[in-house]
Order: sequence, then C-alpha cells, then structure tokens
Amino acid sequence: MFSFHRLNCESRAKPERASARGWSLEVNRYAMLSFFLLLSVSLCAQYADSIRYLDFKARAIKTPDQGYVPQNLPWRSEFVAGGQSGTLYAIDIVDDTTSYLSKSETDGWRRIDTIIHIGITMYGPDKLELPLYQLTDFNRDGFVDLVCQIETNMNGNRWTTIYLFHPQHGGLEKLRNTAEMDAWEIWDNPEYYPADSTIHCVREASLYGIYIESTYQLRDFKAWPLEKYVEDRTSARSISYRYYIGREGKWQQKKRRKKE
Repeated sequence: MFSFHRLNCESRAKPERASARGWSLEVNRYAMLSFFLLLSVSLCAQYADSIRYLDFKARAIKTPDQGYVPQNLPWRSEFVAGGQSGTLYAIDIVDDTTSYLSKSETDGWRRIDTIIHIGITMYGPDKLELPLYQLTDFNRDGFVDLVCQIETNMNGNRWTTIYLFHPQHGGLEKLRNTAEMDAWEIWDNPEYYPADSTIHCVREASLYGIYIESTYQLRDFKAWPLEKYVEDRTSARSISYRYYIGREGKWQQKKRRKKE
C-alpha cells in the first residue's frame, strides 16, 4: 500500500485491503493520490444517505474591517448518538476556536470534552463557515458515531477527531491510537475499511513538507499501528524516506533512505 520500492524493501505480497483498492507498489505516489481521491468520492457517495451534518443556528454581523461579531453564542446543536434509542449529546460552539461536547444525564448536562478547531470564517454579508460535525456510522457497526472535521488546509488535508459509540459503555468514546501520544486524537483524512477493520490515513504536504501515509487496525475501540510511510522534504538538500511497522502498539522503524 505504500511506496515500498522507495525504501528498497523486500518484495512481498500485498494485503487484501491494498488489492481491493487497486493500488500497485510500482506506481508513483502522485498516481496513488489521484486514485485515493477518486475512491474517497466513491465511498462518500456510497454512504451519503447515512451522513447527517449538525446544524447550528449561528448568526454574526460583519464589520467594516472584514471581521465579524458573533451573535447569540453559544451555538448549540443536540443529537442522538448510537441510534434512535441511543444517548442524547450536544455540541456547543462557544467561541471562534472552541466547542464543548456534552452528554445529557439524569441530573443535567455534563461536559465530557473540549474540541479545539479551525477559526470560524465569514463570507459575504451573512454566511459563516463553521467546523463540520457529522453523524455517521464510521466503523460500520450499526451505531451512530460523531466525526468532527476540526481543520483543513490548501493541500486538501482534513484533520479529524472521531468519537465512536461504544454499545457496552452506552456512550461516545474518543478514538485514540496507541502509537503517537503527541497526536493520538487527530486523524489525517481518515477512511475506514470494514473488510479488515483498518483505518487508512494520508497527510498531504507541499513541496517542502512532510508526507505521511499510515494504516491502523481498529480493535477494542482503539487503533493499533500497522504500517507507516514518511517522506520528509523539509531539507533543501535531500529527501528522506522512512518505513515503519507496528509492534506492541508502537511504531518501529524498519527502513530509512536519503536521496540527495
């Protein structure tokens, strides 16, 4: 699934998930990206009927300096996670970069998490661009989950926080991976493949950025690392390529190569 030939890795059989996506180890990364984008569109169309975006009654007044003054904060949207007989939750957008996730309990609302997201933008006289909160069955287990798109950039990246509904615990739980403690709650353009219960992530980069492609196994409502490919172009003199595999819940570097 990754460009293993860049790392001079041994030839080996591709996993079933890679074959299903039609990826070849011999195509270059840019061809892989084009196919990935087409596949993402296809998957979005396939599951469009099961995705619902939260609606916020947000209002603001545009200022002469092209800024805005928000009205009627906080902006709230309530929803049921898990299905029709699931649990009642709410998202409150409290300011430009902060939202609260709360759960309804017998004695009232309880805040369970703070979500930091991209700043709100105002277009035209009255159009606000808010962070995207969507209800969808992310892991295809029959229960409604919460997926939060917290930031985007010009490279097409969609940094995402995911809350899976845990039926045994009766509520949403933040999806974390066991390997990257500094970014264990943020997912790069995540796509879930139910055939083998894997999450595939791609972080695109500019000419002098860091490209990362990684795959995790979803097990017991945690993400366990399987494979990761890193292409570091931050140096003007060289490009470094690194390949990792998951071992005991952590990344272990297996190959490294530098191209001057």
